[in-house]
Amino acid sequence: MKNLVPQILAVVVVYEKAISESRSFQTLTPLIDQGLNLLIFDNSPTPQEAPETVMYHHSRHNEGVSGAYNFAAQKAIQSGKPWLWLLDDDTLVDPDFVKEVSTHLQTGTSAGLYVPRILSRGKLLSPFYIHQSLTRRMESIKPGFHPIEYIRPINSGMLIQTDLFQQAGGYSTSLPLDFSDIEFTDRLKDTQETMYVTKAFFEQAFSGDERPPLAKAKQRFAMYARSASVYAKTVAHPYHLRKQVLKRALRLSLQYFSPYFIAVFLKTSFTE
Repeated sequence: MKNLVPQILAVVVVYEKAISESRSFQTLTPLIDQGLNLLIFDNSPTPQEAPETVMYHHSRHNEGVSGAYNFAAQKAIQSGKPWLWLLDDDTLVDPDFVKEVSTHLQTGTSAGLYVPRILSRGKLLSPFYIHQSLTRRMESIKPGFHPIEYIRPINSGMLIQTDLFQQAGGYSTSLPLDFSDIEFTDRLKDTQETMYVTKAFFEQAFSGDERPPLAKAKQRFAMYARSASVYAKTVAHPYHLRKQVLKRALRLSLQYFSPYFIAVFLKTSFTE
């Protein structure tokens, strides 16, 4: 069996976090020892020292995950890596994921996109269901091929052929974080109808399942609403997206006893 590990360029995006504290970096160590090429893309205001075992790039402009993934794709092309592995800084990776993909590639029914099942607080976070811009989490999903039209992965964990990433046009820099995965896969499904969901499980700290201090929650929702406004201009059913943002605004207003979230929602445009 051909070793898949050296054919992959993995990218971990960090922001105001030491590389050593990244759960993604910590759990990738066994694969780095096997020859995995890892790029740390640091969006923090100031650079940091990086381990000699990784490539490091500091962006003082904070390009979000979209800028980081596009940068990594160019590096993958330059270094002749046929696979690109997208990760954020807080994913617990199962190293056997790569072994499972490697085995599947030998079957002759290989895919251009492989994704793990990702849990947050014990519940399935990714893949998720989407229809007419409305998303919902699923209780479970079986390993195997699934249509990208209705089943989507979050960014972190995606192992995608570099050529396929380029064919889809890469990530939109207008969506640095929120909705970046959905917008990217909206375009990806035009060239790739299915993805393969593996048996492997990863764990992810999902911001929607956390309760940060009010100031951070306000900042986070404002970013989310701005991104929703941008993404709404690309979809056929913007009113569905508006409904989704309103639902989050109501939940946060009740959670924090603050009118701020509704006020932000009311100021957000979801049309041209």
